[in-house]
Amino acid sequence: MQHSKPTGTDRRSFLKGAALVGAGVAATGLVAACTPSSSGDGETGGSSTTGGGSTSSGGWSWETPPEPITDIANTVDADLVIVGAGMAGINVASAAAANGMKVVVVERTDSYVVRGADNAAINSKYHTANGIVFDKAQILKELSQWPRMQNDLNLVKLWVYRSGEVFDDLIDLAAEHGLKPIAGMGNVGGLENEELFYRQYPTSISFVPDDMNEPAMMLEDGRWVNNLLGDVLLNQAQENGAEFAFNFLAEQLVKDGARVSGVIAKAEDGTYTQFNATKGVVLCTGDISGNPEMLEAWAPIALRADPTEYVPPGVNDGSGMKMALWAGAAVQRGPAAPMIHAVGDGTLLGVSWLSVNRLGKRFVNELYHEVSTSNSRLAQPGGVAWYILDSDYAEKITKVVGADSPALGRYLPADEAKLQEMMDAGKLWKADTLEDLAAQIGIEDVETFLATVSHYNDLCAAGQDTDFLKPAKQMDSAILKAPFYARWVPAVPLVVIYGLNCTDQLQVCDAEDNPIEGLYAAGNMCGNYFVDDYPMLCPGQSHGRTITTGRLLGTSLATGEKITVDMSA
Repeated sequence: MQHSKPTGTDRRSFLKGAALVGAGVAATGLVAACTPSSSGDGETGGSSTTGGGSTSSGGWSWETPPEPITDIANTVDADLVIVGAGMAGINVASAAAANGMKVVVVERTDSYVVRGADNAAINSKYHTANGIVFDKAQILKELSQWPRMQNDLNLVKLWVYRSGEVFDDLIDLAAEHGLKPIAGMGNVGGLENEELFYRQYPTSISFVPDDMNEPAMMLEDGRWVNNLLGDVLLNQAQENGAEFAFNFLAEQLVKDGARVSGVIAKAEDGTYTQFNATKGVVLCTGDISGNPEMLEAWAPIALRADPTEYVPPGVNDGSGMKMALWAGAAVQRGPAAPMIHAVGDGTLLGVSWLSVNRLGKRFVNELYHEVSTSNSRLAQPGGVAWYILDSDYAEKITKVVGADSPALGRYLPADEAKLQEMMDAGKLWKADTLEDLAAQIGIEDVETFLATVSHYNDLCAAGQDTDFLKPAKQMDSAILKAPFYARWVPAVPLVVIYGLNCTDQLQVCDAEDNPIEGLYAAGNMCGNYFVDDYPMLCPGQSHGRTITTGRLLGTSLATGEKITVDMSA
């Protein structure tokens, strides 16, 4: 992945221009000496004595705090210190700096880091200009139903009821830099009226150059589309005085009594700098997908999935979570929300194709949905499955997805060369007979496979799925015309969201739900929002809530005004 080159400074020039107040540690406490909150069940205290991958004493490694760091080479003072320059961090920074705060962002890589292209909002000026009006109350209700009421609706309301106005300001800011909003690729289309689990609203927006009219995930220069927005936010933050300390790895929080007052970070040369914050520290260090031990503790399904496509690799290692736990914080109340989707590694993804496991049996309602097939694949024998399609795939994909759908490009291969590339990679197989296809992919019971295909074709001809109740309009996917194809069903962990116990003011709390003074979280570090699974109800919601709550938090910390919600708006 290519990063946008920061217009900020490197470590030497950053420290040269910063407020250096000596090499010693001020009269503050180092929280590595604190005992992490623990309930013993892995839910509220960030600790558990069960499961593998733990330390030799039987606990998880983060249950043993490191020794306090005392060899501080430099000290930097600021109003607000933000740890992590991802989508959350740069939004908190740009909003806080625009409102007069002295902001320092500590980032372990050499630039800000954003991914993807989809950013969701409710009733932004883009949506209303295109005749799209969402029922906020209905969406709030459905977002509570998805995780069986395990999320904090006061947090969810911040996105549902405030994202429109936040994105309106963002649209204006983007326009000043030659960017415009268009429908994102996440908007599959045609699913607004499906039942809850399969329903999707066209909430996603991508910010693209004025001369670009088709959605895409990547730019021609190899960067993610969201880097365009990232450039704008970084520049706005820096123009308003925010400092970015790149190539600094935050390792420990600092406390002054009960209050979090700073963070200690290590530079590339191994020296430590203490960043002091008079107004607060905001953790924006992302998810836990890069930490196998945390996945074993909180999201073991992710360990059974395909290799993660999270980039850059090794960054989201749970370091922010550890620092918070050592400071007395608790993890979110509900279970983790792994975002494991049938995406990536090519094309010809699930568009209502017949899906079979290694026994040759159908196992799911295949309505094109990034969660249903991938999650159910992981529950099949051996954790493997394939989509089965015939040579009329292009016509059937277009009919199911819609010729005008922004998502169409995600499903149709660009050319024969792309198909050959996938076959060479062992993710697509082609055969003139179903028997040969079954042999190629290793189906254990060919007769069962042939019977499955025949029965599925009968269901398609009747236009009624009496086995798994797939909607009739999705049944135009019979396997009739050779050559036939088998496409590996991917189950890719894009992100594993398991954040800290937070209030609707984004304050981090302990296990008794008491806010820890001076400590905040934004983005995926803010828990109690996504619980159990990532809802596909509103595509782009992960980035959308990160942008919305990040900007609300930055403004609130700078102005001293509480974050509020007017449900009549």
